[in-house]
Amino acid sequence: MSGGQKQRIQIARSMYEDADIYLFDDPFSAVDAQTGSHIFKNSIMGILKDKTVLYVTHQVESLPAADLILVMQDGKIVQKGKFDDLLQQNIGFEAIVGAHSQALESVTNAESTSGMSSDNQKYAYSKDEFDTESTMDDSLQNTTKQESAHDLLQDSNEKGRLTQDEEREKGGIGKKVYWTYLRAVHGGALVPLMIAAQSFFQMLQIASNYWMVAWPIFAILVPIMVASFLCQRYQIPTVRELSRLSQIQRAPILHHFAESLSGASRRKKVGIVGRTGSGKSTFVQALFRIVEPREGTIEIDNIDICKIGLHDLRGRISIIPQDPTMFEGTVRGNLDPLNEYTDQRVWEVLDKCQLGNLVRQNQKKLDSTVVENGENWSVGQRQLFCLGRVLLKRSNLLVLDEATASVDSSTDAIIQDTIRSEFRDCTVLTVAHRIHTVVDSDLILVFSEGRIVEYDTPSTLLKNKNSEFSKLVKEYSRRSHHFRNRGNN
Repeated sequence: MSGGQKQRIQIARSMYEDADIYLFDDPFSAVDAQTGSHIFKNSIMGILKDKTVLYVTHQVESLPAADLILVMQDGKIVQKGKFDDLLQQNIGFEAIVGAHSQALESVTNAESTSGMSSDNQKYAYSKDEFDTESTMDDSLQNTTKQESAHDLLQDSNEKGRLTQDEEREKGGIGKKVYWTYLRAVHGGALVPLMIAAQSFFQMLQIASNYWMVAWPIFAILVPIMVASFLCQRYQIPTVRELSRLSQIQRAPILHHFAESLSGASRRKKVGIVGRTGSGKSTFVQALFRIVEPREGTIEIDNIDICKIGLHDLRGRISIIPQDPTMFEGTVRGNLDPLNEYTDQRVWEVLDKCQLGNLVRQNQKKLDSTVVENGENWSVGQRQLFCLGRVLLKRSNLLVLDEATASVDSSTDAIIQDTIRSEFRDCTVLTVAHRIHTVVDSDLILVFSEGRIVEYDTPSTLLKNKNSEFSKLVKEYSRRSHHFRNRGNN
């Protein structure tokens, strides 16, 4: 069963007990936007409306409906109150809402690029379907996007030319150039040998021709040498300038060619989307041969993965799974179980994963204890440790199986930025419910009922208003429609 199906069964099991108090630990992390809205409306705000419900969530959209919000940081409650009250305090909660606004901005930009923005504003919402969402979103009217505006202004100020004019030297070639040329090979150790060889050669030449040039040398060679010297005074500067002009003209072409090769070598970023139970997780299992395909083939670089060993296959693919896994032992043992990397490299990876300071606070540092299943670390921290593993391994093929479903929007942004910078030359397959994490992908793969129904660029799929990908984007945008409009104000 998929992660979303398992999570819905657990919610149904808890409601069947008809208890007085319910504890939900991020119940919407593994389901898509439409399913999450349905669960929140019909379970928490419906069946359980007269019950006491304590739910942990990273979904900002569901917070306005809460009677009391507890904001936690470093294991302590740092804020509490209703949604509007917390926004007015300006001591941290608004940063969480701001991070969610930036995530929505990426979806808005994708819609605008594909001509969908005007259509989204014309959605006809039924009153019964969106009463809960409207109630939640009405509490967000004071949210601003100052941080996003500041970032856009900063980016605009930093824009400049992509290339610089080629430098052109003037005058003759200095002694330093000749000296550098002579010392280029073995520090100039071969120069005496070259001089001796040339001298010996010249001596043989002179000896063999001595009888021919003995008496007319001054009459013939002197005028020739004078004429040659005069010609060289004109020729050498001309040839030098022509060579410089040639290099300057060729430089943009060479740069363009090099950039083209760099762009061509970049293995693609593919976003994999679909509703809960559509077959996304099964595809990942088939890629790692956890389940063997009954028919057809899966090829990587024209190699059938079923015809190579499991160790060879899995050793060349990295994954950040939907359910982060840690083993009993130490922090270093979980990141580098085979002890293949230096402590310095491990610390660099921890810093990139935003875990460096947290581990340094422990006296044992890299030998900090990890209990069975990593229960002494939060789910979000375990997910960051999984990110650290793949940063150390640096495979050419990376699979993200809903890797940010259990983390907040700020941590999600950290993970996405790290992946974009560290794996820009790798092929990245991203399985996600959060549409904003895949809208910048090179290609989108859409699953439905275990089959691939769409495979194209995001812009092409968004132009078709009836495509499955367009419907998923509309659902995500519709869920926070009022939130986005008030944020823009």
